[in-house]
Amino acid sequence: MVTLIARWYVKEGQQAAAVAALQALASEVLSTEPDTLMYLVHTPDMAQASLPPPTDTEILFVEAYTNMNAFFAHLNGAAFKGFVKQYGNLFQTATGTDAHGKTVSIPFVQVEFLDRQAGFVREQATGAEL
Repeated sequence: MVTLIARWYVKEGQQAAAVAALQALASEVLSTEPDTLMYLVHTPDMAQASLPPPTDTEILFVEAYTNMNAFFAHLNGAAFKGFVKQYGNLFQTATGTDAHGKTVSIPFVQVEFLDRQAGFVREQATGAEL
């Protein structure tokens, strides 16, 4: 299994639009990517005392895939690529180069792959989609 966390940053003033778009993306991933085992999208709870204090522009993904092929299928799939094409402008961007050497702007993403050492997911946490 491949598990990761990814952090994206929404442009100021675009939080509501980004969350709405991400809700639609999560729904599409659920219905079209059976090898995506977990796809959770979170925003900071600004009412709680987090350390270090987050900003309200952060989006945190917690994702699990059956294997690396499933992860790459997600990245290269219609749902994610269509999302980035349509809604990528809502997020802070970085400049990169595509497969053809063309300079492109893509959402700036911090990704950390995880190696599970222990833990569990209670059934109550797995049964409800938002």
